[in-house]
Amino acid sequence: MNSTQTVIVTGGNTGLGYACVRELASAHADWSVVIASRNQQASQVAQQAAAETGNTNIRAMPLDLASLASVRAFASELATSDLPPLYGLVCNAGIQIVSGTSYTAVVFETCFGVNHLGHFLLINLLLPQMRQPGRIVIVGSGTHDPADPIAKMIGGYAPRFRDAAELAFPERFPDPAERGESTVLTGRHRYGTSKLCNLLCGYELDRRLKAADISITVNMFDPGLMPGTNLAREADAFTRFAWNRLLPLLGDRAPGISRVATSGRNLARLIDAPAFADLSGAYIAGQRPIASSAESRDLSKARQLWQGSAELVGLGANQTGLRGEPRGIDKERVTITG
Repeated sequence: MNSTQTVIVTGGNTGLGYACVRELASAHADWSVVIASRNQQASQVAQQAAAETGNTNIRAMPLDLASLASVRAFASELATSDLPPLYGLVCNAGIQIVSGTSYTAVVFETCFGVNHLGHFLLINLLLPQMRQPGRIVIVGSGTHDPADPIAKMIGGYAPRFRDAAELAFPERFPDPAERGESTVLTGRHRYGTSKLCNLLCGYELDRRLKAADISITVNMFDPGLMPGTNLAREADAFTRFAWNRLLPLLGDRAPGISRVATSGRNLARLIDAPAFADLSGAYIAGQRPIASSAESRDLSKARQLWQGSAELVGLGANQTGLRGEPRGIDKERVTITG
């Protein structure tokens, strides 16, 4: 091992994550870059990235964000590995389900469980292992904001924020807004909601790190609409054709639409560029801080979500680098199964 520090990219085996891995590995031959993925081919992807960048310090580690046990195993494996100190964490992996309600191994609704809860637990478990100063970047989406032009264009993504337990167990706590709705529309709303949760918890994490005087920055990143990625893998045939063949022709020429390589480069800069060394608690599109939705900056909702998420994943005060035991949600309403 001839590297000086480590950066982890969840979902780094494909799309935006892989583009970010390549950028970081190419720019920093003395850094270790970890592709954290559930994909069994991730080790081959790491070898490919090493061949393309010349950085031999790229490795894959198994991480399934749908499994709390896998998240905990990942954190434990990292702690006992021969990797250098953890400097950066890119929370990029995400999923959109439009074929009907499905659940993770811990019976959380899949989109909420993977996009939000898995990353929430991962961040908290890795905080004690992070060197200072360090950087965390959470990949968000314009779909969190009903006023976002791209969100309006593609339609149906307006978030519907509720109590964490209600988001995790929609069949136990039905949302009246979903009654009679198509699975596609429900899936889109749930995706937008999960991205709102990413921002709410990102801002709350920034506040808690500052309160604890921990020198780790937290920023949220809007990659823009990136046609050609796997996000539309469950869509209908026409949507997949437009997503994979037509929209990519626009490249970076249309507002709000970006090539994967461009967004990957911008995402990597949030981890390594000196210009972002002291910036924290920002929502960034491209390389420019912008305003996120008013709802994403709601302090009450952020604290409610943080506390509810901590209870859902069974996070204790001794498992995170942050001080204080988070207050739990009503334990009579929730049964933790893993």
